[in-house]
Amino acid sequence: MTKRKDDVKHDTPSGALPVDAGPDVEPVSGEPVAAPSGAPEEALPTPEKVEAFRLAEQLLRLQADFDNFRKRATREREELRKRGGEAVLLDLIPVLDHLEFGLQQALSKPGGEAFAEGLRLIQTQLMEALRKHGLEAVDALGGEFDPRIHESIAMAPSEDAPEGRVLAQTRRGYKLGDRLLRPAMVLVSSGPAPGGESISEAVRPDGEEG
Repeated sequence: MTKRKDDVKHDTPSGALPVDAGPDVEPVSGEPVAAPSGAPEEALPTPEKVEAFRLAEQLLRLQADFDNFRKRATREREELRKRGGEAVLLDLIPVLDHLEFGLQQALSKPGGEAFAEGLRLIQTQLMEALRKHGLEAVDALGGEFDPRIHESIAMAPSEDAPEGRVLAQTRRGYKLGDRLLRPAMVLVSSGPAPGGESISEAVRPDGEEG
């Protein structure tokens, strides 16, 4: 008797997959099927990676904010220090004026050389101490008039000084670093007068009229 083709049983080893079994079917033994080599990784990041990225970005922002705060605090502290020093220096400038005036008066009196020498020592010592804190004198006598650091009180003709040259300084100016605290008050030459009049000899170098 001839068997039909459908009745023929194919012998398969125990645990082997059928020929038409799909890729999701596990073997009878229960062992998982390994992913084929070279399979692509997950396209979407895991929640752990997303959280790590968020924390790293937040840390960078905090570091930038702290750095900006530190720089701003340093600038404000330096500005307060300068403003405080500026106020003290402005209060001491009149003391320098009085010392300079007293020195001129002592030199103009007979026998006042010893007193003038004492005032000069005090003036030098005080100026050296203030110079350590940034104070600098603005001496304008004999130089070109500069409206940025000089204040003209008048103009006068002069046969010796060209137009725009400082003939006399009536008050010394001072600056703190690049900042002008007080302009120098000066008398400025307007050049030779048409009639030959001149006040060059009438004005002393210290700014007092003779």
